[in-house]
Amino acid sequence: MRARRGSGFLAGLLSDSRCPMDADDLEEAAKIAREKSPSVAFGAARRYYIMQHGWAVSCGYPAFAKGTRWLAMIRRDEGQQSFEAVVEALRRVGVL
Repeated sequence: MRARRGSGFLAGLLSDSRCPMDADDLEEAAKIAREKSPSVAFGAARRYYIMQHGWAVSCGYPAFAKGTRWLAMIRRDEGQQSFEAVVEALRRVGVL
């Protein structure tokens, strides 16, 4: 899967009204992805989501962790400018 497509995990959570993910969660995903390698970002995102929303949420932590890992991959592989562009696009999804 290409990294930009992988960030769609976060877009899906943001656009699904049944999911508890909000703009604050997106900002945390971006913060984690800015600071961590993709593999470390996955674990940090998983822990964050579970602490915020619990284990039993139907739109759960796997999608949040995967999306955050893909964001970290964009930053690593394509650079900071591409990373910020993807985060900005995700912010627009969260506003819709």
